[in-house]
Amino acid sequence: MQDLHQVAGLARRIMEEVLEREALSCSIGVASNKMLAKIGSDFKKPYGLTIISEKEVSEFLSPLEVRKIPGVGPRTEEILHDLGIRSIGQLAGTDPDHLARHLGSLGRRLHQRAQGIDPSEVVVDDETKSIGREVTFERDIIDAAPILETMDGLAEEICSELLQCGFRFRTITVKIRFEHFDTFTRSRSLAFATNDLSILRNNGRRLVDLFLRRQKRVRLIGLRVSALNRL
Repeated sequence: MQDLHQVAGLARRIMEEVLEREALSCSIGVASNKMLAKIGSDFKKPYGLTIISEKEVSEFLSPLEVRKIPGVGPRTEEILHDLGIRSIGQLAGTDPDHLARHLGSLGRRLHQRAQGIDPSEVVVDDETKSIGREVTFERDIIDAAPILETMDGLAEEICSELLQCGFRFRTITVKIRFEHFDTFTRSRSLAFATNDLSILRNNGRRLVDLFLRRQKRVRLIGLRVSALNRL
């Protein structure tokens, strides 16, 4: 906790310096992982500091809307609402197997995030080349519906990170691995840069559908955007 307060002191100085030098307000979240810090940074906009200690995670997250979790876009939010899940506390209290039946592997990841668990590392890279996600299914599947739903979830997670980092993309790449570990990729480049979720989702579906026509069992799918530029 002492380390968290030391970081909070640094955060306050950053806020004050940005305000003094640029005449711009900013909000910052301080927590034990990247996801919690991101949620905290949105909590007291436009100028506030939110500190989330490990013992306060559940109390802080529980009343928040599920949309506050990175990776929960409009379509995932709609599915959760249909399941009667509107708050992060309700999401944390839902059986992860039940979530997986409706959201695939994304459901299990969201259940973890609802408990404040985020294993992803903070990577500082001034020359980010691409942003991607991939999912390995618990069992090889041939039904197109859960594969396409998982692709939609990957698109929402990527768009959330694009917006967070201030990027647009031009190239979309789909990766697929079949049951015998044969792995293929297919890409499409757009004529313009965008961070639009519907464009990414629709193109991701089209690209993966070309592979699904082979009627082979799928072990892994991935989605990546590249040719990034700043907003």
